[in-house]
Amino acid sequence: MQGISQEAIAVKLKISQRAMSKIENGKIAVKPDRLKLILIVLGISHETFMNFEVNTVLKLQG
Repeated sequence: MQGISQEAIAVKLKISQRAMSKIENGKIAVKPDRLKLILIVLGISHETFMNFEVNTVLKLQG
């Protein structure tokens, strides 16, 4: 996304890279407090996240 690795995000969240991978792949649920931290690390506002639409992104890519 922004050139930040899973490992770098994991370090900032104080979790393992493996746990971050599971979050990214939807294998484990993300609690609201952890999601908030992920958004902060990625520099994404709560409003942007809440207004995110996958179909819009897919249209822009293809």
